[in-house]
Amino acid sequence: MKQLLKTVALLTIVFFLYANTALCQTCTTLGQTPSTACPFCGITTFQQNNVPLCNTNTLYVPGCTGNTNAQYANRNPFFYKFTCYVSGTLGFLITPNATDEDYDWQLYDITGHNPNDIFTDKTIIISGNWSGTYGPTGASASGVNFINCASDPANKEPTFAAMPTLIQGHVYILMISHFTDTQSGYSLSFGGGTAVITDPTSPGFRNAETNCRGDVIRLGLKKNIKCSSIAADGSDFYITPSTAVVIGSQGVNCNVGFDSDSLLLQMDQFLAPGNYVLHIKNGTDGNTLLEYCDKAVPTTETINFTVLPKIPTPLDSISPVACSPAGVRLVFRKPILCSSIA
Repeated sequence: MKQLLKTVALLTIVFFLYANTALCQTCTTLGQTPSTACPFCGITTFQQNNVPLCNTNTLYVPGCTGNTNAQYANRNPFFYKFTCYVSGTLGFLITPNATDEDYDWQLYDITGHNPNDIFTDKTIIISGNWSGTYGPTGASASGVNFINCASDPANKEPTFAAMPTLIQGHVYILMISHFTDTQSGYSLSFGGGTAVITDPTSPGFRNAETNCRGDVIRLGLKKNIKCSSIAADGSDFYITPSTAVVIGSQGVNCNVGFDSDSLLLQMDQFLAPGNYVLHIKNGTDGNTLLEYCDKAVPTTETINFTVLPKIPTPLDSISPVACSPAGVRLVFRKPILCSSIA
């Protein structure tokens, strides 16, 4: 009997540890943390079929937290970020791919905030719905004017909240979460409200400059473009005079996000000092560069840049020297090649 009790106790401890491990899995997939939220366009329907399992933080839910036995958290989440360009109401629809699943959501105004403040700042919560009822959810004209708390699916609690009002120039994050670990994904679309969350401006070039060696062009963009629209082989670009070829293109910070506001273009050789023009064309991926709503940088877009003659980089200053220094720190006006230091 004692041995049986020990076995049961051991199994209980193992299950408890496993359950807690499952509930505390780090969210590492892009889009599953506030800081890597997916940029969203208001005129497209986004299909989220793959939702890796993870959970890192408990969440405050106005009117619900502390009043029920439910534990609210960013369970198996995805975050979507957008900006309001014209004030008005926001309507959106989350449709589960399976009829026996429900998705929860909460909307935050992160204007002037670190995105991770959603875990600590209760004042930036705008709206939400945590009803356990299966089926579509979101914000609509017929929704309730409060946040529905977690519930038993059999209770058929409302799944739609009233459309919140967005403010022009403010930045928002929508978190979509799913409590159970068996899920088949969902679609997300915006519509029905009066707010405009689609950027009306077109993408284009802002500035261009080369490094001191003249074999890398740093291209600044007027607005963020999707990393997935960049042809890595550099085939989106060419220069005139055509003394060199662009052989690589990399979006800055694309390794940690979905979009970028600047690119590094690798040339096949050093550019001689002089004036050049950078052009864009459809690359091997069939497009130029695309922003969130798939507006493309037009093939007529160009920008001038100059490669300056190589001149010595002057010394700028010497860092403040402490008592009995073992060395001094020299500050130069421009970066210098490490390989040039004896």
